[in-house]
Amino acid sequence: MQNMTVFILGIALLSAGTYLMRLGWSQTGQPVSVV
Repeated sequence: MQNMTVFILGIALLSAGTYLMRLGWSQTGQPVSVV
């Protein structure tokens, strides 16, 4: 049960990180090479 919670938390953090990086890149106007 605990492993599943950590797994879900990790995926949520990963998706949130990529989303924030995309936001930052779009604001600076640089091409998004890392997705």
